[in-house]
Amino acid sequence: MTDSTIAQNQIDSKPFDDFSDWLVPTIVGTTREEYPFRWKTMERLFITSCLEDEQLGIWLSNLITASVETSNAPPDVLIRLRAEIKADDPMYSNSSDKGVEEARNLASYGLRLILDDEIWQTEICSVVATKILAASFDGMRTFKGGVDLYTLAKDTNHRLVRSLRDKKCVSVSKLSLLEFSKSLEENISRLTDENEAVDTDDIKDISLILVKSVKSQINKINELSAALSSNVQKENNKTAEELEVLWFVTTAWSEILEKPYSDLSTTQKVVDFAVSLSNRTYIQAELPSLQALAHKLEITNEIVTFEDFVEETVSYEGLNKLDFDEINTSTPYLFALKLKRIGAWKKKWEQDTGLSTKIDINAQNLAVQVYRELLSVNWDDSL
Repeated sequence: MTDSTIAQNQIDSKPFDDFSDWLVPTIVGTTREEYPFRWKTMERLFITSCLEDEQLGIWLSNLITASVETSNAPPDVLIRLRAEIKADDPMYSNSSDKGVEEARNLASYGLRLILDDEIWQTEICSVVATKILAASFDGMRTFKGGVDLYTLAKDTNHRLVRSLRDKKCVSVSKLSLLEFSKSLEENISRLTDENEAVDTDDIKDISLILVKSVKSQINKINELSAALSSNVQKENNKTAEELEVLWFVTTAWSEILEKPYSDLSTTQKVVDFAVSLSNRTYIQAELPSLQALAHKLEITNEIVTFEDFVEETVSYEGLNKLDFDEINTSTPYLFALKLKRIGAWKKKWEQDTGLSTKIDINAQNLAVQVYRELLSVNWDDSL
């Protein structure tokens, strides 16, 4: 029996059709078939268990950092993934350059699986789509794999930002009074019937059954109440978000700078727009029509040089609450601010992101980019 056959016999499901396409850039072993082993790892981590007992936020940060094509990904971001591969494939070499490249392609495929709302909760798919778009820096940074992860994330994001905001009727489940089975009702009647003698053992048995039934029903009522409360809160958030964004765009006023948008420079508008709208995004999906909102606030298609933008916005008050210790290359603009606040930043930023500090970017696109980075950071605690 070949290694390929042995591996396939250990796998419950057939690899997805795009799995081999995704790993096209990876050099696989010539002495045995490795795809079934790799699929087993992907299935176990991102389909079967969905990382239920893991810190998803940390996993995502590592997967994104590893999968960015131009990123100078530190080795530690791949330690956990390569250990998981080794667990399924004892022959896997986790020290070779080939192993590193393969792991980075698999990291990209892991993100592709987390974008699938038939596997993962829709809100998580939405968060991951925004995080991927933020890491791409307006599409300037590509991702590992033989399939375009950026386009997939963009399409997923476009679909979910509106569907997650669809207004829904909150179904009020029937929270009835306690109900007992016919047999339990009969036993309870025995206890209250003065004409029937019930021995001590029967009383004990009936009491235990009664307590168990009451506890079970109370737990169910509590679960239904919690679900109802959560659904009501979600609908309230949609309405509150809509009103807040409408108010902000209508007034065109910076609460942080205490000036109308007509008095702000382009760079001030861009960063204030991003901070103000990220603070008004109440559900786990970015706001739709972001460029239209930017246009409404008179953020034009003016070209902005990135290094100038960083220099001019590093002291913006609205960013002071961020925990810059946790910022990395998955949020390129915020990473630049982190480095700038320490001192010289340009060389380090270029080395770690694979981009030039002198790149030019459309002001509207930059506003959307900064907004996505802020959401990406804000949502870390929700995963």
